[in-house]
Amino acid sequence: MSKSVDRKQARQLFIQAQSEDPVPALPSYVGAVSTAVFAIALGLYLRTLHPTVAGGDSGELMSAAHTLGVAHPPGYPTFTLYTKLGEVLIRSVAPHLTVGYAQNVASALLSSLAVALLYVTGVCITGTHEAGLLAAFFFGYAPNVWTYACHTEVFPMNNFFVTLLLAMVSVYNRLLLQGLQRTTLLTVSAFVCGLALTNQHTSILFVVPVVLWVLVADWKLIFLEKHVLRNVFISAVAGLSPYLYMPLSAKFFIFADSWGDCGTINGFFTHLFRIEYGTMSLASKEAPYRISNFAKAWSAFFVDLCDQTLGVGWVLSVVGAVVVFTAGRYSKRYISLERLLVMTWILYTNFFNYLSNLPIDQPLFLGIQQRFWIQPLTISSLFLGIGFIHCVGRVLKLPAVLSLLMVVLACTVQVWFHFEARDESRNYTVRDYGVGLIGKMPPHSIFLTSGDIVLNAARFVQVTERLRQDVRITDQEMLTYKWYNDKVKVTYPDVTFPGIRYFPGKPGCYSIKQFLDINGKAKIPGTNITRRIFIRDTWKEGDNTYNGHYITRPWGFVAEILPATSTVSAKAIDKYIDEIRQMMPLPPDFHLPPKGKVLPATSWEIVVEREYWTAWHQYGHYLVSWIQLNQESADKNPKVLEKCLLDALRAFGLVAAGYPQVRSQCYRNLGVIYQILYKLNPNSENLEAVLEYLSLYLKTAREDGTATEEELKNYELALGHFLNIKSTGSELLSSGPSTAVKHVTDSDEEDYS
Repeated sequence: MSKSVDRKQARQLFIQAQSEDPVPALPSYVGAVSTAVFAIALGLYLRTLHPTVAGGDSGELMSAAHTLGVAHPPGYPTFTLYTKLGEVLIRSVAPHLTVGYAQNVASALLSSLAVALLYVTGVCITGTHEAGLLAAFFFGYAPNVWTYACHTEVFPMNNFFVTLLLAMVSVYNRLLLQGLQRTTLLTVSAFVCGLALTNQHTSILFVVPVVLWVLVADWKLIFLEKHVLRNVFISAVAGLSPYLYMPLSAKFFIFADSWGDCGTINGFFTHLFRIEYGTMSLASKEAPYRISNFAKAWSAFFVDLCDQTLGVGWVLSVVGAVVVFTAGRYSKRYISLERLLVMTWILYTNFFNYLSNLPIDQPLFLGIQQRFWIQPLTISSLFLGIGFIHCVGRVLKLPAVLSLLMVVLACTVQVWFHFEARDESRNYTVRDYGVGLIGKMPPHSIFLTSGDIVLNAARFVQVTERLRQDVRITDQEMLTYKWYNDKVKVTYPDVTFPGIRYFPGKPGCYSIKQFLDINGKAKIPGTNITRRIFIRDTWKEGDNTYNGHYITRPWGFVAEILPATSTVSAKAIDKYIDEIRQMMPLPPDFHLPPKGKVLPATSWEIVVEREYWTAWHQYGHYLVSWIQLNQESADKNPKVLEKCLLDALRAFGLVAAGYPQVRSQCYRNLGVIYQILYKLNPNSENLEAVLEYLSLYLKTAREDGTATEEELKNYELALGHFLNIKSTGSELLSSGPSTAVKHVTDSDEEDYS
């Protein structure tokens, strides 16, 4: 009974006229409840933990931590050191765990602490368990937060520092109002502020308002008490000390995948301030898609806030913000802590949305933007808890027990509603993609990557799983930096980089043609075998020097670069098919996203799934194209011809069954292949297959709108021709309508983006 009275009194104190001086007493068992909140959060995060690498920057960050390298700007030294320490300690306790899993556990620990700290903050501000629990669970199990809590990324650490800062300033506010000793907390808080800035620079949008508030609210202690200001300054600078790790790493750990020229003063500050990206923007200063979209960003932010709070929680957040901003909390001498939170939220959201320069109408870029909306969600969640207390305590005047039950129910719904979509415990998709990229490449191949998902997936399996150490992974975009060329020249002494950096037409630099001319003729060290070069089938934009000199052919997830003068004989195509059969994985060996699981449009798994089916589709297209372009050779080698057709059938059949987005193209191509088979062997089985797939193509093409009226008319004529063959028993005429049907259109060479 006494506990219920305590909760009632605390809630009433919060909703009373805010001009009174007394600070609401903390409810009982705050320490025990916060521990329970941490344990529940950790349990759920471990249950849904990613077992290995995820998409985005995860592979790069995991590799940097594992090798003690430097991550992409601004370097994330504290994250790198923490993740490496977590990996070592966790694997010392459980040696059977992989590097990837251990690092993900370290990330989940930080996320769980952030949830518990937000609970503490809510309790300190309102004096009630209910507000703290709502804030903690609605934040901790919001889709964006949960996603990053379960794999290695910098955002869990940012959430930890931000919630730690909020908890410390809320405790500091209570000590200030009660006139209690707070010098030690002030010094430690300064250290935390410095440390936060060594991880995510966006934390400065919380650090600066808090620092200014403390300076105004407690100026007598800071400026008049002896040594306080000096100690605070020293502590803040000490918090920045992890940045010393970056030049040390550059000196002692030289890896091709370690970012920046941090061994020099200019290189260090270039990396620290993200000058190569653009200091005040998300997109690189050279990115072609840099745009200004303040209004769009705000619209998307509001939609995202609705998604994070079950569609209705944002209403309580607005109520809470209005309540605390219109109330004159506790003191007339300075802005209240609650008003500070409102102004901090306004500062962050406007500042960040103004600087947004990504095309967020594209799902992947929207996903990048959403990561940075997690930080203000901490305050939105606090306002949600405050709004709830105001509504149930002042408006509805519900009993304490009933309000607590409502909180438990709301938290349960938040977890239940998002659990299935955030369960990554069997998600090996990106890891399998990395293995598929380099796992079966010929010995000592050179792999020219393009795009984060390609580079980071391949980098992860090579660095942390020590897979295919002989493959030389080099990124086309990073080759444009001199510091990267300096590193790969040391790391890959058997590869020639014919200039200071990749920049065609610039003095002292080189083009892709020059790179291929030298390395494409080079022999594997110690052998007489020519080294093979692969590319993630996208040449770097702006360099067309390969035109007329080099071509590509599909090779699993990548493409092999060949001289333009290359001819593919029947013997060569036979060997090529054998290679692809050995290296191209089939489900369930390749872990595609489970059928029926709804993935967000921003998911990297969607990208990998599309890449997987694109690879099969391009393989089938290449085989049929070879038959068309080498008809004489194919006719002279019927076994090779049959092998090509059967593998093309398998490729298009797999795609049609597994990726319905392109089923019409696959049905058309299957129909075309069976036409060829029917010409070779005019039996009823092949004839029925032609009729089946041409019919399916016409049906699905009309549904999808993927064919022109002229194309549909041609295929209708072809279908009619084969129906006539079936009904009359006549033979296929070489001059019949089916010969007017284009076998595999050029559009089949495109991916499914």
